[in-house]
Amino acid sequence: MPRRWTRRQQTTNGPDGSGAMAARRRLGRLITDLREAADITVEEAAEFIERAPSTMWRLEAGQPGVRIRPHGDIGRLCEFYEVDEETK
Repeated sequence: MPRRWTRRQQTTNGPDGSGAMAARRRLGRLITDLREAADITVEEAAEFIERAPSTMWRLEAGQPGVRIRPHGDIGRLCEFYEVDEETK
């Protein structure tokens, strides 16, 4: 019998690995990789975007419930990490 997907599963992570949860995890991994390449600590990054270190940890882990401020968090982190335009 085929597995039935509930509405919540369909909106957060579909059977093909797509969805909001997968996108959050990819974004979190990218942010972590960029921070580590720039040799910056979680605490320094959190302070730069005026967030708590625990929020930065949750953002990097791709956990739900972290509000990403439009035109703020990700753009400012890219600036702090000195990310080139091609990567942005």
